Amino acid sequence: MDGSFRTNDGVTLRYTTVGAGRAVVFVHGWQQDARQWRPVVERLTGCLRVTYDHRGHGRSEDSASGATVHRLAVDLAELLADLELTDVTLVGHSMGCSVIWAYLDLFGPADVRALVFVDQSPVMVTGPFWNADAALDAGAMLSAEQLSDMVHGLRSPEHRADVVRQLVSTMVSDSFRGDQLDETVEWNLRVDGEFASALLADHASHDWRPLVSRIELPVLVIAGSASTMPWRGSRWIANRVPGSIFELIDGGSHMLMVETPDVAAGLLAKFLELTA
Repeated sequence: MDGSFRTNDGVTLRYTTVGAGRAVVFVHGWQQDARQWRPVVERLTGCLRVTYDHRGHGRSEDSASGATVHRLAVDLAELLADLELTDVTLVGHSMGCSVIWAYLDLFGPADVRALVFVDQSPVMVTGPFWNADAALDAGAMLSAEQLSDMVHGLRSPEHRADVVRQLVSTMVSDSFRGDQLDETVEWNLRVDGEFASALLADHASHDWRPLVSRIELPVLVIAGSASTMPWRGSRWIANRVPGSIFELIDGGSHMLMVETPDVAAGLLAKFLELTA
């Protein structure tokens, strides 16, 4: 079922629900949209699967404001309230994990049963005095200068399409080419360049390690061994959350839910059984 609601600052967000039962809410990544979760959602049964598009993404309305993960976390809270969902499992990919961490920061874990973090490090930008091992352990992948270059490239109407295609190409395997790659690039280019660049700057600037270390819910962490996101950052999360499960998909890319949906859906289904 397709639906929509208005946020408290007047932005229309669109969502889709499939199935019935225990609620599993999928939170997509930066410049992606709900379609990235379709291969996994189609393979899951026995639960209510909820996907939605962030403001400025997919079928949701553009917004002149709100290009921060904390505003997207408020949007997530309003989605749960609109659908009257409690005891939910939140599944985030990439920036979607940051949105979940911001949600926990703002609202706490009261309405959450379990958490799934897919291929996201708790910190993305290296500290000025870190050595290589410290950066790898935290999963940091960018210097401050590299982030600045990406943000400026995304803001440039002249260079945006090339920057986006290059970024998407690093997120997928060599076999992910042709129409699949073009479609994913199209999802990314749907997002306004100014909004996308501001959101990336905010997303990448956070260090979520203190918050992650306080999580006491059941947690599944999935990473791809061939991802552009260093998998040791995902392992860091699993090592800090007592009783969490860490799964490394051999050869998995950053877009592993699209490229290896059978494996991703299988891991998620097993985790849902364990936390039933």
